[in-house]
Amino acid sequence: MTRQHLTGKVALITGAARGIGRAIAISAAQAGADVALLDIAAPVAPDEFATPSTPDDLAAVRDTISALGRRTAVFTVDVRHPDAMREAVRDAVDRLGGLHLVAINAGVAGWVPLSDMTPQQWQTVIDVNLTGAFHTLSAVTPYLTTNGQGRIVAISSLAGRRGMENLAHYAASKWGLIGLVKSAALELGPHGVTVNAVAPTLVDTNTAPEIPSPDLPASHGDAMPHAPAHALPVTTVAVDDVAEAVMFLFSDNARHISGAVLDITAGASGTWTA
Repeated sequence: MTRQHLTGKVALITGAARGIGRAIAISAAQAGADVALLDIAAPVAPDEFATPSTPDDLAAVRDTISALGRRTAVFTVDVRHPDAMREAVRDAVDRLGGLHLVAINAGVAGWVPLSDMTPQQWQTVIDVNLTGAFHTLSAVTPYLTTNGQGRIVAISSLAGRRGMENLAHYAASKWGLIGLVKSAALELGPHGVTVNAVAPTLVDTNTAPEIPSPDLPASHGDAMPHAPAHALPVTTVAVDDVAEAVMFLFSDNARHISGAVLDITAGASGTWTA
C-alpha cells in the first residue's frame, strides 16, 4: 500500500469537521483522493451532548486538504435528513466527478444512566448514529454500484462489541450499525462494493481525550464508565490509528475483505468470546 494509493479516487466523509472524521478526510487526501466533506457544523439537539462542530471547523479541514493539492467539496448537512443527504451526495459527485470511497463517521453520544435517559436523548443518538448511517448508505449506493466497485467503511465502536454502562443508547446504535454493515456487505458484494466497520476503543481526539468519540463531552463525572481493560499499556488510541485502518480498508489490499469489523481496542477484544 503506497502513500498515493487512492490517486484518482473520490472519497466522501460524514462528520468530517473534527476528530476521527477530520483525520480520515486528511489521510484520504494525503493518499491522493479528492474529498467531499459533510458535517452538520451546528448543534445536534437542544440538550446538546457536547460542544458542536462549527462552519469554521469544516472550513479548516477544507483548507488543509486544499493545501495538499487535492480538490474538496464542502456540505453542511444533517445525516438525519434523507433528502438533504441525497442532494449533497449528488452535488458531490457532480463537483468532484465521481464517488469511490465512503466513510460513515457522523455520530453523537452522551454519558447518562438508563434511569435518567430521556426519550429525546435516546432518539437523537439512534437517529444520528444508526438511521443517519442508513441515509448515507442509501444516498451513496447507486453511484458505487454503477461504478461496479467501491469501498464503504462505517465507524462503529468498542461499545458496539460489548455493553457499556451509561452509554446504552450509543451501544445500541453501534451494535445496530454493525448489523447494517454486514447486511449491506451481502447485498452490495455482487456489485463489487465492499462494506466494513472499524470499532475503536477510547479515542484521544486531542480536544477530548479518553472518550469514545469526538462528540462526547468529558464533563459527565460519575456517569462516565470505566475504561475497558486494554492488554496493551495505553489508555486511548489516536485518531490517526483509526484513520489508517480506514485507509487500509479503502485500499486494493483489502479488496476481498467485506462484512468484517476491524477492532482497534489495544487488546481489549482479547477478552471477548467472538
